[in-house]
Amino acid sequence: LPNLQQAGDGFMVDNGMMEQLELPNLQEVGNCFLGYNKSLRQLKLPSLQKVGNVFLRENKYLTQLELPNLQSAGDGFLAKNENIEQLELPNLQNVEDEFLRCNKVLRLLELPCLQKVGYDFLSRNEELMEVELPSLQEVGEDFLYKNNALTQLELPSLKKAKSGFLYCNEFYYVQIPSGYS
Repeated sequence: LPNLQQAGDGFMVDNGMMEQLELPNLQEVGNCFLGYNKSLRQLKLPSLQKVGNVFLRENKYLTQLELPNLQSAGDGFLAKNENIEQLELPNLQNVEDEFLRCNKVLRLLELPCLQKVGYDFLSRNEELMEVELPSLQEVGEDFLYKNNALTQLELPSLKKAKSGFLYCNEFYYVQIPSGYS
């Protein structure tokens, strides 16, 4: 599907055989893009800019995810994916609710351009050790919930945080700029 630029809801759900998916010109996807795929190991979407709700859910063997141009994500971006250890989204600017939830081995998250997130941004990613959010300015409720391996956090650009900012975590160092609300 080299010419596909847009995909609607439920694009690929419960597929048992595909191990690699590359859609070089795909720019936008609807809700429930990829879910419950039993063999998918690599996903390369170099032109993707916008995703709807529940982008990737329970793709147990997915280890490689390349989304270099992603700018916006809906609710439930990445949930219950058991083999992604590192996630770099260099152009992501805005995400809705429940961005990363219950990813068992995720250790590193790099989001250098992210500015605004909805509620429950990171939840129950128990091996997550490093998060880079240098441009983040606004966060919703329950920003970080039970990410117990994450012990340090720097948010140099943060201006606004809602209730439950850091909830049930094990931080020993948090740096937030003076004057945030």
